[in-house]
Amino acid sequence: MKENYLDKIDNALLSKQQNEVQMINLGLAVVVLLFGYLLAFGPAQDYFDAKQSALDNVEKKLDEVNKYLKNNNDTTIAQYENTLRQEDDNLKYVRAQNDYFDNKLRELSYITYNEKNWAKFLDFLTTAAKENNIKVFSLESKNLKVVEKEVQPMLDVSLNMEGGFHNVLKYINSIEESEMVVDLNGMDINSTLPNLIGGNIKISVWGDEISMKKILILAVLAAGVYAAPDMSAYEDKFNALSQKRVGLSDKDILSLKSPFPVEDLKSTISDDIKDTDLVGKELNAIVADRVRINKDWYKIGDSIGTFEIKKINEKSVIIENEKKSLELKLKQGNKNVKIN
Repeated sequence: MKENYLDKIDNALLSKQQNEVQMINLGLAVVVLLFGYLLAFGPAQDYFDAKQSALDNVEKKLDEVNKYLKNNNDTTIAQYENTLRQEDDNLKYVRAQNDYFDNKLRELSYITYNEKNWAKFLDFLTTAAKENNIKVFSLESKNLKVVEKEVQPMLDVSLNMEGGFHNVLKYINSIEESEMVVDLNGMDINSTLPNLIGGNIKISVWGDEISMKKILILAVLAAGVYAAPDMSAYEDKFNALSQKRVGLSDKDILSLKSPFPVEDLKSTISDDIKDTDLVGKELNAIVADRVRINKDWYKIGDSIGTFEIKKINEKSVIIENEKKSLELKLKQGNKNVKIN
């Protein structure tokens, strides 16, 4: 069937003149091209539009770059580089500042409230009592309910004790001089035995539930780290915090007279009874400002019964009470002296 149609077409073309055949071929070519154009026009237009849009974007960005390069010369670039260096220096400063505060807070960690320092403080209370010849009958501590972000008492301590007037003053003075931030907020002390006083002392240990490090760092950031202040300003503050609190000297304490009415008791205590405070006591050694009597060490102002150590000489000790002044001597060749 196909061959019949093709034969008919060939025969028809053979009967035509050459120019007529060319016109027919041209017409067929135009029809084919038109049909192909109609099929490819849509995708071709989309492709063209996409490429044209991309070209427009490139030209726009190129114009922006040219304008930027025109307006930003070497001077502007140098300014940006200088700003970058400043930011880098600020970063280094903040890191150095953080390290500085970190080290300083480690140095001051002994004044911050935590269980370790709390235990050290309670141990200090008993050690200081022994050093000052104070008898401690009871020692109680209680953790307090705290409010977040407030400086407040964190621990209450109640202490029942007894000792000589000057010894008690020295003991209280040593508590005030302790490294922890403490407040003696209550005392109930009365005369107990002749030349002895005793009672209850209440102590509050202060602190803050928020770490000191966070507070200081936030304060510095609030002030503006870019100001880069001199560290010496902070050094003065840290030095002030780390300085030991100084109370009364032993000389000042010993110069104070007891306000307790011991004179009324003198008539009820005979000299013989008072002297029994020294029975069996042995002066074993004198080392610097300390003397050893029996197994205990004493210093000026400490009490031995009703007697108080007033003076330590090279080879003797002066002790006094309301009635007598005695001198205990270390005899040459003897290790100690026993008083009967």
